[in-house]
Amino acid sequence: MIPPLPPGVPYGKGLNGRPLLVIEDDDGDFGLVDAYLRMAWRQSEAPFPTLLRERSLAAGLAAAMLATPAVILLDLGLPDAHGMPALKRLLSTLPGVPVVVFTGHDDDTLALEMLEAGAQDYIVKGQFDHRALARALRHALVRSRLESELRASEARLSLALTSSALGMWDCDLLRGGMVTSARWREMLGLDNEASLSLAEWWQRVHPDDREHAQSCMQQHVDGNLPEFECEIRTRHDAGHWVWVLARGRVVARDSSGVALRLIGTTEDVSREKRLTSEGGDLLRRIAMLIETSGSRPGDGRRVVHGQVGETPVGPRLSARQREVLVLIAAGRTSADIAALLSVSPATVGAHRRDL
Repeated sequence: MIPPLPPGVPYGKGLNGRPLLVIEDDDGDFGLVDAYLRMAWRQSEAPFPTLLRERSLAAGLAAAMLATPAVILLDLGLPDAHGMPALKRLLSTLPGVPVVVFTGHDDDTLALEMLEAGAQDYIVKGQFDHRALARALRHALVRSRLESELRASEARLSLALTSSALGMWDCDLLRGGMVTSARWREMLGLDNEASLSLAEWWQRVHPDDREHAQSCMQQHVDGNLPEFECEIRTRHDAGHWVWVLARGRVVARDSSGVALRLIGTTEDVSREKRLTSEGGDLLRRIAMLIETSGSRPGDGRRVVHGQVGETPVGPRLSARQREVLVLIAAGRTSADIAALLSVSPATVGAHRRDL
């Protein structure tokens, strides 16, 4: 008995309510297909589908426009179309509809070309029975569904990566090759056709960051870390350094546990690094201002560790200004400072401007 289709792709009436279209001009070949299909469905104990038959490609396309078939059996020797052009025309007109090629030519090269062009399977006339026919249709339906799900998943991933401005990379750990997204290449100033190997990527990493990043990746590959994550500076094609956050995870290992494939994302964190640096500099300036404001009035000097220094100071701060400054250094917002000091936000804003 022929195994049933996976959930979501049952034989059912008309293959989920859709017909099976056979485009075949030879009555004898169509009669054999019809007989084999009935035999296969009878053994599967499923209702026989609606079977449509057209004798030319033009008529088949017209029929498919009226009632989208679940799968199409296409003869390559039709009165109005032959070989690869017939298949390509059908696939371009009905994208997403699985097609099984039905031909009298037992040619492996032709079969491969048909599959690469988009056919789901290839049946040679006179070399199949009802089981082979049913298997080809079943596999065509399943592969078509999986391809559709993959395209949808890739579209969602592409949208997510675009929205988050993440670059994606896919590394073959055995051969050292890398496949990268357009956003990843854009971060490094590379054109769309450029490609890098893993070794070439490491050469672009700042020498001060390279050893640590390679160690982090190796620890993850060896199974000692749950994922690879590292902030590194990478050389832009224009010559400057770009801070990026690289994250990755092994997604394939062989039977011995050797890592085969590592996939990850890269995020440009240059702005965050710059803001952190500027914030640290601001805090140092605030701390110096607080220290400087402790000078004794009128002597133009400040006290450092109990000794009188010669460093000149700026205007002396009032007690309230010092309070505001300390709270700013602690990361408080104007609203927080106003509530803590029982003053209006406008007063806090004025102190901020003065400081």
